[in-house]
Amino acid sequence: MPQESSPESTPTASAFYRLPPELIIEIIDACVETFQTAYGKLDDYVLAQTLGAFALTSHAFLPHCQSHLLRAITLKTDQSFARFIACLEASSKRCGDTYGIGKYVKELAFFEQSGSLNTWLHEAIIRLGPKLPCLSTIAFTNSPMEGLGDAFYTGLTALPPTITHLRLYFVTFESFEDLSRVILSFPNLQRLTLDGYGLWSLMNTPRALPSIHDRSRDQTRCLRSLKQLEVATQMSSSFQHIVNWMSLMFRSGTSLEELSVSSHRFDSRDEILSINQLLKQCGLSLRRLKTSITQVDKKLLETLDVSPAKNLNYFLLKGVASHIWQLVDIIDALNLLIANPSCSMTRSITSVEFEIHLYKLDRLRRRRGGRRIPLSPPTKVTSPSERALETLSELDTALANPVLDKLKNVVIRFPVGASSMVTAGLDLSDTFPMMKAKADARARAGDVNWFDVRVLNEEGSSWVRLQ
Repeated sequence: MPQESSPESTPTASAFYRLPPELIIEIIDACVETFQTAYGKLDDYVLAQTLGAFALTSHAFLPHCQSHLLRAITLKTDQSFARFIACLEASSKRCGDTYGIGKYVKELAFFEQSGSLNTWLHEAIIRLGPKLPCLSTIAFTNSPMEGLGDAFYTGLTALPPTITHLRLYFVTFESFEDLSRVILSFPNLQRLTLDGYGLWSLMNTPRALPSIHDRSRDQTRCLRSLKQLEVATQMSSSFQHIVNWMSLMFRSGTSLEELSVSSHRFDSRDEILSINQLLKQCGLSLRRLKTSITQVDKKLLETLDVSPAKNLNYFLLKGVASHIWQLVDIIDALNLLIANPSCSMTRSITSVEFEIHLYKLDRLRRRRGGRRIPLSPPTKVTSPSERALETLSELDTALANPVLDKLKNVVIRFPVGASSMVTAGLDLSDTFPMMKAKADARARAGDVNWFDVRVLNEEGSSWVRLQ
């Protein structure tokens, strides 16, 4: 006859209630971090299953599990909206409070799939606003924001005042006035992300908006709380309009600390001069500036003036090489900076982040910008991996150049291909000897301008730290 376990040795659900709440939170948070990918994103499917198992284990785990599961909600159709609002109302009745699970939602995104977003968006905003008291981020993605009437903008006021981040990703507006009205509908914005937005009509430029110059409304005070501004668009007209408008908005003062400008080729000096004007308006508050290495050309170096940003302590250059020949473009841009040591941009760069994909190495022979990557002598038989290492050596030489004297942080990620090179017997840890020597020299000298170089593998872990 099997012997029964004593009550003292049998784990029960009540045992979990005796755990300190702080420990429960730490356990759940540790599991969430386990499913972080190389770029800080979550494996949503595995995470949902794990958190669901935690929630079923003990009721004490339920609230914190829900706070992770429901943190970000994306609505793609009117059916998904209907299901979500039904869940909110059911949880409110079950919990006996106004919000139910709505209190866990921090991010809300509307993602257009069928072209019918505008038919249900207004109702969604009106009904969801009062049920999401802790909402901090709202996003409109891939959405044609056309034909918006006054009722839509009035509906935006139903959203809670806790919203501090507005993200517009590939959103098309009928006019610049519509874009500006959406932005100004959120009075407590601290972060604004404009990524790939577009305009059907360019008639309502910033200078044509009477509200900007109407002192009775004084909209220049509306974005005083804005800390981060991210502008990424390839449309020249849209880019210059938003930059000029922001300069007007900031003329009465601003607390902007971070400006990110990427995915935009400067076609004219006027666009760069617009950036210069924006830098003047937020010169005293700006601390961080981010841009793309692909934007670096002779025109930019000659025109961009970073000097008004008196308190700038972080200037980041980012770049992605999807093919090895694109890495040559990055190296050319760095060499152009080095060839202009007195320009404002060269003297201000503190950080670089490059993402390098090492597949399709046979394309190394392709011409790019009139330049051919030097091949090894014909007497020496080299593999594509070895030629890739030669190109990475050029990157090492450029980043270790003493002209970039303020450069402190270098992050190089190899999302694809690095492991195959290691399997082939090529050691990436010895790929950047010049940067390693520079890091060691600064460390020995106790230089305040330290040099931190990190090379990250496919999993995103710190594979090599060169000092």
